[in-house]
Amino acid sequence: MIEQSTQAPPSGDEQVQDSPGIETIFIGIRTRLFIGLTLVFTIILAGIFYWVYTFIGDFSESKIMKEMENTLNGAAAGVDVEELLALIEEGEPNDEGLSDDPRFENQMNWLDAVHKVEPHALLYIYKKGPTEYDIIWVIDLYAVYSPGYKSAFMELSEGDTDSAGWRGFEEFSYKLDDKGKLDDYVGEFGEYAVSAYRPIENDKGEKVAAIGVDYDGYYINEIRDSIKMAVIMAFAISYIALFIAIFAISGALTHRILTLTEIAEKIGEGDYEQDLSPLMGGRFRDETGKLSEVFKIMVRKVDKREQRLRMAAGPAIIEINEEKSREQAREIMETPFFQELQALKARERKHGEDKKEGK
Repeated sequence: MIEQSTQAPPSGDEQVQDSPGIETIFIGIRTRLFIGLTLVFTIILAGIFYWVYTFIGDFSESKIMKEMENTLNGAAAGVDVEELLALIEEGEPNDEGLSDDPRFENQMNWLDAVHKVEPHALLYIYKKGPTEYDIIWVIDLYAVYSPGYKSAFMELSEGDTDSAGWRGFEEFSYKLDDKGKLDDYVGEFGEYAVSAYRPIENDKGEKVAAIGVDYDGYYINEIRDSIKMAVIMAFAISYIALFIAIFAISGALTHRILTLTEIAEKIGEGDYEQDLSPLMGGRFRDETGKLSEVFKIMVRKVDKREQRLRMAAGPAIIEINEEKSREQAREIMETPFFQELQALKARERKHGEDKKEGK
């Protein structure tokens, strides 16, 4: 609790003077402890959250990359390489940019079977072109699911020296950004995706072509966001629980101190009949128990001192009161009213005596 101090100061010698021109603000010890612990644990929790959030981001990307690798390896293992090479040598494109060759349909059906197992993956097969970094498209599953973005059968495309697709002829390769993360890009086919590539080998282990896969980028982000959201929710719940725990702990730690403060205020008002024993603790004491014990001793000494002072001051007070009475009597007797009253009484007394003599 934070409040401006409005309590009236003690009177007489007990008055405590604040610094001139400075308005005091009361900030309770529980509030100080609560704010301090909250700040410390917030900083610690924020650091842990940042680390976990980053770790989860990397973990989710690793999970996605492993899924892409498994899909691509499984697809490559199922390719009929001999049939593929024969199709490349003998197949002819039709008017639709595909091929009527049964071998083309077989290869397409295999890639489609993989897609049905992993619906977020679209696969394609390609071979090296006549010049370095150029590629020739052989089978493209986009022809089935997104015809507007397909590459035609035996279509030539110019590559570049930094092409992950070209590196796929020699090794497993991901399309990565400058930071080494999966590159979420809008490809030539116009859809948001991440990609990976690997070589296709014949029975002799020779790299004769390559197979690639595009994963739906929105699906990738759904995985990332779902994992990160779970982490955020977990930390939000943890932070609320920590907030409540700090509030409860700060109350438990400061309860006896606040009780001792209330007792001290009553003692300051002269009420010495206060029970400090519950605050002194049992066998195991802390600073609050020690302070309570000191207070108890101090109150007992102050009470005895006041009793001695009252006993010693009793006769003096009586003497002072008698002297005040005599002084007040003299003041009354010196007033004109009292003197006139005395003169009147004297005349009445004389008149009474004259009447007695006349009789």
